[in-house]
Amino acid sequence: MIKRLFLPEKIGSYHLFTKRVVGIDLGAYSIFATIVLLKGYSRIIEKVIEEPLVVEGGATYEERIIHALKMLTHRLEKYDELCCILPSAQIVFKTITLPFTGLKKIKMVVPFEVEPLLPFTLDQAVLDSIITREDTEKQQTDI
Repeated sequence: MIKRLFLPEKIGSYHLFTKRVVGIDLGAYSIFATIVLLKGYSRIIEKVIEEPLVVEGGATYEERIIHALKMLTHRLEKYDELCCILPSAQIVFKTITLPFTGLKKIKMVVPFEVEPLLPFTLDQAVLDSIITREDTEKQQTDI
């Protein structure tokens, strides 16, 4: 939006513009959506919606989540931002030292380095990496 070009969204903890944020929590038996209104210094919980994960004949957890999210989108009002809480059991953090530098090389190699460390297949993963240390003398990068 044009207002973001000239003015910050917030100053400290004061929101200059009213903003509606939806937080999605993917649980084992249901999905919760919490709608929060950010206005000035106020944080107002407007609504909490629960969408149960319906146990359909032989549906996997992923299929039940997709179905519940589709049902939930019909119940949500207009919002400005969406945040999703992922269960810690589905997130893997790993520090890896690579014997080279350069972002392009790192992005090419990370999937092959990470694949044997995952408890699931690579096609089920979303990978991201952050360079935490780069030593140009030793030609090493920590991600």
